Amino acid sequence: MITTFYRGTDITYKNYLNGRNELLLAFFHSNSITNIRIIGNAENPLIVYQEKVRLSCYVKDMNLILLDSVDGSIISTLAINTKKVLDVESLLMDFLETSIHEKIWKIALTKSPALFLTGFNYLDKILRKDKYPVFARLEPRIYITEEKAINTLRELPDYNLKLQ
Repeated sequence: MITTFYRGTDITYKNYLNGRNELLLAFFHSNSITNIRIIGNAENPLIVYQEKVRLSCYVKDMNLILLDSVDGSIISTLAINTKKVLDVESLLMDFLETSIHEKIWKIALTKSPALFLTGFNYLDKILRKDKYPVFARLEPRIYITEEKAINTLRELPDYNLKLQ
């Protein structure tokens, strides 16, 4: 799943970024790594694995740059394509196991079934007043820092929420 935000307005560039990010998802899938979600800015997306961690990598042009930690050193650069190559698959599996990936945070209702905060809506959409939360089972809102997640929890005292 890809959730994107754009800075520029050039439609050709947007199409390039969408295509690249879709190819990135296909690249992971073709190398036996599923449950990947690309979120954030289309130019510099965050890659989330199993809704639990932010992978220590980034995309530059048509390459996936693997790091030893989120702000660490480059360990490998892989061309993004969907050709099945055993060396790439084993390198990616090794990367998932050995690199230090960053925990992400989600907010969920404490009662079953598990529903996650996915965003906000407004009673007055034009003036963006009277904000209220929206919950769903899939595609939770991701927080990179625990502090930001806790601040959101504090904004929603009327709901029975927990941090995950």
